[in-house]
Amino acid sequence: MTVSQLPTCSQWRGSDGPGPRQGLTLIELLVVIVIIGLLVGLLLPAVQSIREAARRTTCKSNLKQIGIAVQIFMDRKSKGKFPDAAVLPSEELEFFTADRPIKPSIASVLGPFIESSREVFHCPSDNVYFRKSPEAIAELETELAAIGRSLNDRPPEYKDLSYEGTSYEYPARRLANKTRNEALLYRGTAGASSKLWVLYEFEAFHTVGFNLFPNSDDNAFNDPDATRPIPSEGARNFLYFDGHVDNL
Repeated sequence: MTVSQLPTCSQWRGSDGPGPRQGLTLIELLVVIVIIGLLVGLLLPAVQSIREAARRTTCKSNLKQIGIAVQIFMDRKSKGKFPDAAVLPSEELEFFTADRPIKPSIASVLGPFIESSREVFHCPSDNVYFRKSPEAIAELETELAAIGRSLNDRPPEYKDLSYEGTSYEYPARRLANKTRNEALLYRGTAGASSKLWVLYEFEAFHTVGFNLFPNSDDNAFNDPDATRPIPSEGARNFLYFDGHVDNL
């Protein structure tokens, strides 16, 4: 039997047998798409959770580095006193009065004592207060105009900052120019450095719903150090004077 005489596939199958498969049918394709969608829906929250956990870990590491810088500053620069710095740059401008100069940002004061200080003062989860965009500048300009000020009122160091230039708030009224013992006495923490806040995240980033942090005063608008409302479904990292960081 020659090659030309060999039976074809259709002859082996018979004239009524099924033809060769051409690919997925529309229904099969839809089923595959649905399955892929379900898998993505199951995996995406887990991936997002892992990423946020990594960002929060980085944020804690940042705060610990800042804590070391505070200790170095107090040992070498200020004779044992906490930095005299602003709560936040925008807050400093808002509560500025003519009887005192505008205070520098905490990032500026501690910058010489930290490597890559700009990155250290940025929480990776903060996509609002560390941005620098036309929208952010316009927002700040509007806020300043509401209190009779302008962007030109900012000190030179503030003009190069992003919206805040830091993701962390400094409790200046409780700490600035105070020794450790004076700050503990003012705070009423019975001499425990492990209970004295030094810095904390301005907000609990990436959460919704707002609530007042314990011991805050919702009516203390004129107190630049008043603890602000924070999202009820989130928490903030707090740096304490003994160097540890807690999530509250």
